[in-house]
Amino acid sequence: MSVYVDCMFSCRTSRKWRYPKASHLFADSEKELLEFGRKIGLKPGWLQRGVVTHFDITPNVRERAVRAGAIQVDRKFVYERIKAARKAKADSEAKCVTGAGNRGILGNCETNSTER
Repeated sequence: MSVYVDCMFSCRTSRKWRYPKASHLFADSEKELLEFGRKIGLKPGWLQRGVVTHFDITPNVRERAVRAGAIQVDRKFVYERIKAARKAKADSEAKCVTGAGNRGILGNCETNSTER
């Protein structure tokens, strides 16, 4: 399992984000991301759940992450992760709709209580 940081990029400031530059911290699993985030001072409530679960981080936090062992990756790596996550989600949703495998046909792929 690994934790990654992408390149710094310019971004708009707002009331919620006052920094002109940002980066993303993400990992192979949410559990690992949360553990690593705690280690470098990030709060679990700052976690962004989307196509790829991540933390938005400042340049200073990015430096801490790299010192703590995060792997620096380029935009191509990030793009491939997003593409793979979208495909996995689409495949999972297709299995839910078709009832493929041992799962039920509910949208969240959980079985009905009567099937347990």
